Amino acid sequence: MERESRIFIYGLTNEKGEVEVDGCIRRGVDEATAKAIYGEMESFASYAFNKSHAAAYALLSYQTAWLKCYYPREYLAALMTSVLDNTNKLSAYIAECVRLGIRVLSPHVNESGMGFTVSGKDIRFGLLAVRNLGRGFIQSLLENREEKGRFPSFYAFCKRMYGGLNRRALESLVKCGALDGLNLNRRQMLENAGGVLDHLDDDRRRNLEGQMGFFDRPGDSDEAEYAVKPAPDFSTADKLAMEKEVTGMYLSGHPMAEYIELYDRIGARRTGEILDDAREQGGAYHDGDMVTLLGIIVSVKMKVTKSNSTMAFVVLEDMFGSVEVLVFPKILAENAEQIAEGRIVRLVGRLSMREEEEPKIICEKVFPAPSASGAPSDPKKEGHTGRRRGLYLKVPGEQSVAYDRAMKYIAVFDGMTPLYVYFSDTKKLFRAPFSLRVSVNDVLLRELGKVLGKENVVYITEKQQ
Repeated sequence: MERESRIFIYGLTNEKGEVEVDGCIRRGVDEATAKAIYGEMESFASYAFNKSHAAAYALLSYQTAWLKCYYPREYLAALMTSVLDNTNKLSAYIAECVRLGIRVLSPHVNESGMGFTVSGKDIRFGLLAVRNLGRGFIQSLLENREEKGRFPSFYAFCKRMYGGLNRRALESLVKCGALDGLNLNRRQMLENAGGVLDHLDDDRRRNLEGQMGFFDRPGDSDEAEYAVKPAPDFSTADKLAMEKEVTGMYLSGHPMAEYIELYDRIGARRTGEILDDAREQGGAYHDGDMVTLLGIIVSVKMKVTKSNSTMAFVVLEDMFGSVEVLVFPKILAENAEQIAEGRIVRLVGRLSMREEEEPKIICEKVFPAPSASGAPSDPKKEGHTGRRRGLYLKVPGEQSVAYDRAMKYIAVFDGMTPLYVYFSDTKKLFRAPFSLRVSVNDVLLRELGKVLGKENVVYITEKQQ
């Protein structure tokens, strides 16, 4: 490669002085550009295929392209089944289904198979991708369904699967939506899961012992004996959170779905694309590259550094996967309002790529997400008050008893919401340091209201801005 480098850039002349290879410079390409082009080829050389290897890859490429073109549902269902244990790849393939107009339906005990399966014009999520469900249990479920038909109700499912069904598995099925439509909502099923299983245990014990209650009559329905009280269902946000908990992804919707058309317009990269590329040698992404991401913050963990500053470890997720983001103290202090679980943000950072480690992003700046339409938001139209998001307190003075008591409550509820304090005696608004950021909740607001008066405690949320 070194020998060919000189020929590529400067050309090759034989013993007679005749030019056998022009080289880049003779053809008008400057030396710096020629070296850069050759550098790309040189890095790829360590990963280049021989012909037999390339031919095998080419054949597979043609076969899979043909399958995706003519049998997209069958192809993608098989593809997703092959990566059940890789949430990032699974997310990327589900996003591809969305792009092609193919719905990926939530798992369901009356429809799902072991892996992903074609269901009409859609694809049905596989039960094997749900946590706490063993292959043996799923197989017995499928056999039961084949032999006895569909499960008509929540109680009937529990009764028919009794013996191989434990509470963790039942709760996972409820949380991912696999028991939706079986006469109860998710809250009712989750709150009564233990009670139903205990009831079935008692019923089985009575049958084994041959005992019958004084008022029991043969043929009485067991299901009628276990009454489930009406209860409102969980909110959409709660359902999404539970789906994420037991499958690693959102099933009945995704917070980023409305932003899918925005990625290319703002130059945002897909997390799954970055992670896959990092596993290849000589890929498009390199250590130190600046990237823009658009995603939802799913977790934030704080850590105190040796210099007694605070940094954050953030997990940012889009529809294509998730990536860890490191936010160092200075950047955290400047962008703290945006670093909060559940916030959708546009994040700019540097790639950190090291051998045998998943790529990370070193955060440089965080912005509120653009509107899903891509148009900048208009504060006047959206009813912004001009005040920033945060908790605002009005106190008599810095030396007052009320201020001292309020700060003791603040110290208990540490979090990420900025704190602002207005001192009536000096008529100055003070923005508290990062160490005094607070976790706002009903208990804190109630206690602060008792100390300062409700009219002197104001919590400005993003929606109120």
